[in-house]
Amino acid sequence: MFVKSAFSFLSLCALASFGIVACSASTDDASAEPASEVQDAELRKSITSCSVDADCVAVPRGGCCNNGYNEAVNKHHTKAYANASKCTANPRPMCPMFMVLDTRVAECNTGTKQCQMIAINDIACGGFIMNAHQCPTGYSCSHIGVNPDVGGKCVNDAAAILGNWGATGAIMTVSDGHADIEFGCGTASIDAFTFSNPTTFTATGTHLSGSGVQPPPGHEPQPQPATFSGHVTGNKLTLVMTVAGSTSTLTFTKDRQINLFRCL
Repeated sequence: MFVKSAFSFLSLCALASFGIVACSASTDDASAEPASEVQDAELRKSITSCSVDADCVAVPRGGCCNNGYNEAVNKHHTKAYANASKCTANPRPMCPMFMVLDTRVAECNTGTKQCQMIAINDIACGGFIMNAHQCPTGYSCSHIGVNPDVGGKCVNDAAAILGNWGATGAIMTVSDGHADIEFGCGTASIDAFTFSNPTTFTATGTHLSGSGVQPPPGHEPQPQPATFSGHVTGNKLTLVMTVAGSTSTLTFTKDRQINLFRCL
């Protein structure tokens, strides 16, 4: 029989009077007993208290079984949370055999002044508000269709360019943070994207020229370092590629079918 073990901190402290967990009177000393229920409540509140997002961090959820979920606590009270949420069940329960990838982030709720875990899609980023929330790494704040005075939406930086693109004489496939480009004569690869916003990026990679003839053994063309910059507007992607000081510009269309005439 499985025993529910992923207690939140609040539920753990609520069971303190039954001896399941003891909350400390000091956030640095979990062995001290609270002087009163008032002190106990203040301690619980202080462990998750915050003024700005920077006060909050995500830590593994306490209890007897951690299946990958996190809890948001004040960055100065992580030890107190760990002590208060220890598993004290004896015998220790069997834990469900699964793990989750918790992609939520720790955020300070401006209204309650308490740290909370929030899904990236639910973050109201930016805006002219106190404690303006920021997007995590790999996401940019978009105010498209939203009043810029209020919070926007966190948009995955790579989302706008994922998929298949076709241009005159070129095919580009973008997936998993990199891209492969095929030309009629040659290929290129993008190894790493850097986004300044959800639709504008720079990148690094390589370019390999085709010769048009079969080269003798040992004289095959070698990949050359290349830099890229690009911008997405709707279903159009403009890509500028620079190799050895020479720059070329390609205009791709999302899901455009291209038949390449290939050289050797």
